[in-house]
Amino acid sequence: MEKTKLSFVFTFIFIVFFNSLFAQTKYSLTFYNCTENNIGGINNEIDSAVIKIYDNESNQKIEFKNNKPSRRYSFSTSKSELRIEFENIFRQKIDTILKLSKKNTHYKICEDQFKNYELKTSVEKSIEIKKKWALQYSSMGCFHWDNESILITYKREKVYAIYKTNKKRKQKIRLTQEKINLLILFEKKLKLMNKPKGGCTTSDIYTINSDTEKYKIIDSSCLWNGYFNLKEKLGFQ
Repeated sequence: MEKTKLSFVFTFIFIVFFNSLFAQTKYSLTFYNCTENNIGGINNEIDSAVIKIYDNESNQKIEFKNNKPSRRYSFSTSKSELRIEFENIFRQKIDTILKLSKKNTHYKICEDQFKNYELKTSVEKSIEIKKKWALQYSSMGCFHWDNESILITYKREKVYAIYKTNKKRKQKIRLTQEKINLLILFEKKLKLMNKPKGGCTTSDIYTINSDTEKYKIIDSSCLWNGYFNLKEKLGFQ
């Protein structure tokens, strides 16, 4: 009798342990624009087929559901570490590791995370040979029209940026190497944002004019606020 009771207890403990080990927990993901601090537009622009979720250990694919209009991807798993593959707003393929905890069932992933790449930008080349460089920015929407520019000039071996709005000079700052790096990073991102048919009623038009390169980028995605983020980081008011 005692052996039977003992056997039952061990069996019960084993079943509880086994179930807890393999029981699946329901989780959800939201793709978030971390720069703008809001829910991103990846759910509207990119089909669910572009987003993939894997168990990081076995590489087994995990099925998920796109819950519109809440913009959440839900899935169930017993695994503790996943690999998320998706396209960011710059159309780059991103792999990110997500460590799960049963205490936290909802996670945010930055859809605007950027994968740096090799490129000698026009702003970098212009500064090296001390030639003028200009960024013309205009934005058109249902209720607004913006027209601004940032120009690079030189004086006594120093580099300056002049900010103009509606062709009127507003502010001039000296460009440190840190701020030059911001311009280089901005242009790398800009090169990947040519989306003239992005599905938004607002179109941001970027025109680069320099001795080394001239081109125009039209972004109608409403996914990137590149110019105003750059202007703020450079210190323009």
